[in-house]
Amino acid sequence: MVHGLLVTGLCLGMQALAAEFPAGQVTLLPLPAGALQGSGVGLNDWGLVAGTSGAGGASPVHATLWQHGVSIVLPGLSNQGYATANDANERGWVVGVSVAANGDPHATLWRRGSIGYHAQDLGTQGTGRYSTAVAVNASGLVAGYSTFVVTNTLDARATLWPAGGQAVDLGTLGGSFSSAYGLNRAGQVVGASATANNSAIHAVLWRDGNMLDLGPGYANQINDSGHIVGMDDASRAVRWLPDGTRVLLGTLGGSFSSGAAVNNAGQIAGWASIPSDTLFHAVYWQDDVAVDLNDFLDDEARADGWYLSYATGINAAGLVTGAAFRAGTAEMRPFVVKLPRAAGRVGEM
Repeated sequence: MVHGLLVTGLCLGMQALAAEFPAGQVTLLPLPAGALQGSGVGLNDWGLVAGTSGAGGASPVHATLWQHGVSIVLPGLSNQGYATANDANERGWVVGVSVAANGDPHATLWRRGSIGYHAQDLGTQGTGRYSTAVAVNASGLVAGYSTFVVTNTLDARATLWPAGGQAVDLGTLGGSFSSAYGLNRAGQVVGASATANNSAIHAVLWRDGNMLDLGPGYANQINDSGHIVGMDDASRAVRWLPDGTRVLLGTLGGSFSSGAAVNNAGQIAGWASIPSDTLFHAVYWQDDVAVDLNDFLDDEARADGWYLSYATGINAAGLVTGAAFRAGTAEMRPFVVKLPRAAGRVGEM
């Protein structure tokens, strides 16, 4: 019965998103009062966008949510004025980082109560001082990284917080560094790690208690079919098949690109440099071919100088979020665009 209710709710949610965000149309989301800049980082399948907002410069940065055209500034762990929201799950749980009372940034979980959202400090590994939560799945498993002092060297270690519980070290490939960037419903985690003697950074997959080396690069997200996206050691967008095979994704003619997010239909979002390598544009990949999301901007937004620079999140409905900049100004806005549905996506379920 519960599963049936979830499926029914998801279908209704998808219908609502289709009405709110028509396919192929870019929406620039509103900023909170007093803010000049904001960006979407991640989003859940109901269209709740998690990100940041602030006045720019040295002003405080606030973890911020957007839903149904309304911005919500989340409370921090303290009043010290720095917090970011990185992801949200289907339960409306939000994860990111916030400055704790002792002045150190800590991984943070926000859950909604009867009087708004409450910030929970997830803590760090052992004697670590700093931590960041990057991703959360439907069951409440949180992934990110924690840093701690070892022989006077600040190292980062990939970290899991089970449903908001105590931090678990995921280990490394032999070096002093690792970080978790994404995870799926099954709890499979992807990220990056230094190899022995810190000689290289490799993309990694943590699965069934094992750490699998995917080769040079960074793995940013994994879908429920085991398809992974990220970038290689030459800063080019790639995807990995479930068997570990690496496929190079197309570009916009520039030298650099990165796959940031992938949904269960195999739709991939990220960014790529234009031929001059002077700007990054938000993109999605269809059959491994890069499509510039700026193609969906209307004439009015173009005339006002807006362009979509980074895409960082994508949900099951093909809704993409990221950051839009206004040329010649300091303005930055979160955006949402609904991708047109197409057959033949990688990993389509």
